[in-house]
Amino acid sequence: MTNYSPVILGGDYGAYSLARAFHEQYGVRSTVVSKMGAGAVGHSKIIDPVVMGASIADEQQLLNRVLELGKNAAGDRAPRLLFGSADWLVRFIVRNRDKLSRCFTIPYVGLDVMDRVVKKRDFTALCENLGIPHPKTVVHRVGEDDPQAPVALAFPVVAKPGDSAAYNAVNFPGKHKVFVIPTPQRLAEVLTLVRDSGYRGDFIVQERIPGPDSNLRMLTLYIDQAGRTTLVAMGQALLEDHSPTALGNPVAILTGAADKTAVAHAERMLKHVGWRGYANFDMKYHPGRDEYQFLEVNPRLGRTHHYITLAGQNPAEVYVADYLENQAFEPVFANEQRLYSTVPRGLIRKYVTDTELLGRTNEVIRKHGMSNPISYLPTEWDPRRIFYVQAALFNQRRKFKRFFPTEPRA
Repeated sequence: MTNYSPVILGGDYGAYSLARAFHEQYGVRSTVVSKMGAGAVGHSKIIDPVVMGASIADEQQLLNRVLELGKNAAGDRAPRLLFGSADWLVRFIVRNRDKLSRCFTIPYVGLDVMDRVVKKRDFTALCENLGIPHPKTVVHRVGEDDPQAPVALAFPVVAKPGDSAAYNAVNFPGKHKVFVIPTPQRLAEVLTLVRDSGYRGDFIVQERIPGPDSNLRMLTLYIDQAGRTTLVAMGQALLEDHSPTALGNPVAILTGAADKTAVAHAERMLKHVGWRGYANFDMKYHPGRDEYQFLEVNPRLGRTHHYITLAGQNPAEVYVADYLENQAFEPVFANEQRLYSTVPRGLIRKYVTDTELLGRTNEVIRKHGMSNPISYLPTEWDPRRIFYVQAALFNQRRKFKRFFPTEPRA
């Protein structure tokens, strides 16, 4: 008997969205292993929570707990799919594949293939070798290179870790997910803080692509075990989160048709390295070059992957067909126009300055409404969960007022 009920590691919006996708498609509950069991995954009717507290960061304790879950689900049922909702959790799964695959189906490539696209140095090299547009980049080797050394880029620049999993394990004052740096002096300060935190690895310094949040695109592809592209979905950010720990995360996405040139670039990269499963690309349109610049790729469904369901294809169904049912999945271009949003409609109206884009967005809202991935009514009716969803929306108003970098539209 096939077991469609997955185990998901992590407690963010992406983890809940995946549990929701499985529930919508198959009516099953997911086991979600998280630090707190609260927030996006709290008080849920579709989740069996496993709360680990701080011990989730201990690889051996996490491995023991996940293996225990796998053994408890053994018997006459097929192994359950095991997912990570963050890069460091995906790497944990892949590193421990030999042990975990006794109890679980692992839908990820090996570390050798993964690192070729996920580690920013190798991603940049792939883009250069394959002729894929990408920002001008300087790679700083933390602990080896001089933080004061000049970079041959025009300021402001963007700086970010080359290894997000390793960066997740360190802390320091003023830590940001991504830094937007106005001067060489500030870049030297940041690189020194990163070095002193204990992080070792690359730190990527890139030219900053001009333009508003709405120039950002998310492109998701699925490559099945036979090497075929069976799912393509693309979304346009309307707004991004601008708070330090979440900078760049889209909070409102308009789905629609994918750009054919961008899809061809993404396919070429993935098939060049022998990719299997989901890959989620971040791109930004460069108005001066009239092309999408590839920024990075996640080796999993992105945090905002509910936009794929809205565009017309539940991503859980693709996983199940490929890994549990061993069936060829007819290729899908998920291109329906819908609106994903974790912010109130008023913020979209207030901060989206492109009147044509805002007009299209309002038309989608008029026809189809807007969908918040963690608001799953009427299934999720617990008052405590409804309160959390409303509180999260209110908090977005506070964050935009504090962190959004430009004046809103009048």
